[in-house]
Amino acid sequence: MALLLVSGALLALALHTQRDQALQSGKRLTASFARVIEEQTTRTIQTVDQRLQLASRGLSDLKTGGQLNEATARAVLREHGNSVPFVRAMWVMDAQGHILYDADEGNIGISLEDRPYFQVYINEPTTGFLLGTPVRSRFTGNWLLAASRPLYKPDGSFDGIIVAAVEPPYFNEIWGTMDLGQGGSIALATRAGVLMMRAPHVDEVMGKDLGERPVFKEMVPRSPSGDYVDASGVDGVVRLFSYRTLKQYPDFVVVVGQASNFALAPWRNLATVAALIWLAASLTILALSILLDRAWRQRERARVLTEQTAQRLALATEAAAIGIWDWDLSRNKWSATPTYFALLGDVIDSRYADLDAWLERVHPDDRTHVDTTLKAVIAGEFNEFHYEARIRHANGSYRWMEVSGRALAHDGQGKALRLLGARTDITARKEAQEARLQALERVTNAFMSFDPDWRCTFVNPEAAKILGHEPSWFIGKQFWDEYPQLVGLEFHQACLQAMTEQKPHEMATYFAPEDRWFENHLYPSPDGLTLYFQDIPPR
Repeated sequence: MALLLVSGALLALALHTQRDQALQSGKRLTASFARVIEEQTTRTIQTVDQRLQLASRGLSDLKTGGQLNEATARAVLREHGNSVPFVRAMWVMDAQGHILYDADEGNIGISLEDRPYFQVYINEPTTGFLLGTPVRSRFTGNWLLAASRPLYKPDGSFDGIIVAAVEPPYFNEIWGTMDLGQGGSIALATRAGVLMMRAPHVDEVMGKDLGERPVFKEMVPRSPSGDYVDASGVDGVVRLFSYRTLKQYPDFVVVVGQASNFALAPWRNLATVAALIWLAASLTILALSILLDRAWRQRERARVLTEQTAQRLALATEAAAIGIWDWDLSRNKWSATPTYFALLGDVIDSRYADLDAWLERVHPDDRTHVDTTLKAVIAGEFNEFHYEARIRHANGSYRWMEVSGRALAHDGQGKALRLLGARTDITARKEAQEARLQALERVTNAFMSFDPDWRCTFVNPEAAKILGHEPSWFIGKQFWDEYPQLVGLEFHQACLQAMTEQKPHEMATYFAPEDRWFENHLYPSPDGLTLYFQDIPPR
């Protein structure tokens, strides 16, 4: 009975550890998506603000030239409104809140004085760019977000506002391409908790005040980013959430959620199988105990059944997915726990092995690193070691293994006499990382990321296509070593400045190796720098 309790406790502990790992993997995935959504949303808001400023400048030029009228103003507003897909219309309101000019026809003179986005400028005259909370259009009945900027007379007094109607469904369409799995959600809200837009779209919650939710009441005031698990305030679904405050627009927060049921589905399948095996083994042991009490003469048969039961019990403990190995270098004797063999589908044995036999099953691409690491430990260069490598399974496939260990004893010359280590199957984690990379590859702009030493850590297909290499060609390479002709130029200086100041930067630059002009967006962080770029006409 004690054995059953101990094995059950070990199984529960192993399953709990696996569950925590599954949740952590989900949190890392949602955090990656939140970073991408933050950058996309920031660029969208910046684009709207730029269009408002350009349209305002165009109207001012018409007025200075004496050519400003309803028709010329409408042409300017349509030109800038139609240049971006998420702006439905643009209009100008005078200081009393009446529509003065409009990209659409038939609305001149209508009063929108009561609109919250207009009242902000009346109550707070120093307000600049403003992205208002959702309102229903009086003309179409659809939800819209009013992005606006103030207009001033030559003497500096308030002269009205210019407004762009941003359509939330556009974001629902763009965010819908992000694969968060069944039940996933993406939302943009104000810092105070007012829901601005959400994917999937739920019409009745547009503009809903979620300010009492812990994320807005407690977490956002403490930190600009984070993660948590909670039931959604919109549909009640429990999700793994990651949130990020927009660095350029700190009044707004993006919240990305992955349904916990989806994130934990693989773990639940594993837990069910492990629990059934453990239950079967436990029932078998109980049955054997009763039979041994009643039939001492069948002790030989009971011994065989006990060995079979022990094998079944070992299957239950495999849920921990940790194999321990011990290598006595002085006698060249090697042994391991049963779980060690089960991880790669091997028959349990205690064969002697040398380093070449150890390395033979390591994937060719990982073999040099593993060989170098083990030889360094054996030579006494360091005591502890850790590596991740692909090792061939008995069925011929390769599984990712995380191996950690240390030298337990050394001889007089400092060389290791005995190594003890553990390995864990991390294939699921690697597959989750690959899923994250695939999600980043779906970003349509050319996208590259670098670590603080300017080594390339990720390149999506669009960037690789523009630069004329396969994505794998860039990984791990120092960018300035591969493109030394850029060192000292404006683009190089801008990258260094962005990393030093930790501030985003935008610029257009000529890329001599490809004889092309690019529009570049630099987004630094303590972990490195992200570069978005796209072709633009020659300048």
